[in-house]
Amino acid sequence: MRKIGFWRTARETGRLVRSGCLVFGIYWAVWVALALVENVFYHSEEPLSLMAVVRAVLLLLLTTGLSLSLYRFTVALERNERTFFPSPPVREYLRFLLVSLAVVAISMLLALVGALPLLVLLLYIGAVDSPGNVVFALVPCAGLFAVACGAVPFMRLSFATVAVAIGDDGGFGRIWRLTRGYGLKLLALFFLAVSPPFLLGVVWGAMGHKSAMESIPFATFNVVLTVSVFFGVSLFLLVFYQRLEERGRASEAGDALVRDAE
Repeated sequence: MRKIGFWRTARETGRLVRSGCLVFGIYWAVWVALALVENVFYHSEEPLSLMAVVRAVLLLLLTTGLSLSLYRFTVALERNERTFFPSPPVREYLRFLLVSLAVVAISMLLALVGALPLLVLLLYIGAVDSPGNVVFALVPCAGLFAVACGAVPFMRLSFATVAVAIGDDGGFGRIWRLTRGYGLKLLALFFLAVSPPFLLGVVWGAMGHKSAMESIPFATFNVVLTVSVFFGVSLFLLVFYQRLEERGRASEAGDALVRDAE
């Protein structure tokens, strides 16, 4: 069966955003406001203080609710409805939160496993006087491998959160089968998403700006850029999941016809 194209999905996502641009703009603005407030407090408090931990938990709960509401509204928009939250809301919210945390935990665990070659290389470099250029060249390769070990399952299993948000089965086994064959493309999407904020930070650091007044415009722009990228990728994944689901149903229907014919 023909695979789903990323460019076609991106165009569909763009059309969807234009059809509900006002509400999507409100979602985006709320996300930016939350991120800016968090950024201000982050630079004004000790990172491990009690208030910082409480604030981080509150931010997690709020952004989780926003993500769930965004997914729900987007699906309702395609169905010519106006629904901003699933029913029953508390149960579905907790389910969405738990699945999201499970996806992050699994991805981090696999990234740690993938980081073992990097750890071995670093230990070898520290133990040997002249490791050689080949060993040093392997370090960034091992680093990318560790990132890929976490990023691929993260991107593939992220569809479980999308499925749960819109009322579908979010089982990891089902989602893993549904996204089979798209691992490298989703990995490329991951690097494409994280590259703009990362490169912006590298450029800013290389320019040597230190003062608080100089950092305010950069921090604001970086927050807006990061939220915009995350917002776009979230909507893209939702549309992509729906196409994967349609493709899966068509495949199952074709298999059923073949079995009936036999």
